[in-house]
Amino acid sequence: MTAVKHAEALSQIGQAEAFKQEGNNRFKEQNFRGALGSYHKVFCFVNGLQLPGERNEAAQYAEMMGRQAGASMTVPGDRVKDVKKLKQSTYLNMAASPRRLVRLVISTLPARSK
Repeated sequence: MTAVKHAEALSQIGQAEAFKQEGNNRFKEQNFRGALGSYHKVFCFVNGLQLPGERNEAAQYAEMMGRQAGASMTVPGDRVKDVKKLKQSTYLNMAASPRRLVRLVISTLPARSK
């Protein structure tokens, strides 16, 4: 991997981590829609990265079309666990947000009369 691709991959990981933290802060403020938006941005940055030994979707589609995929940015070996943990924790946070969002909406509805 070239030094430029290595630096680009690290930059994308850093940006994804920043959006994850932004989402966590918004979640704590009970701004669940904002949190979901920030968590979505995490995946905009990490989904284009390739983990060593794995093929990303773009490479698979290119192969199906009989073409060779362009050079992708491979996650440095020492950051693979970090990226996997970032993805997993972001998925879990996203899953928690809608439930809280629904509860928040329900709590603002007027009580039903019997």
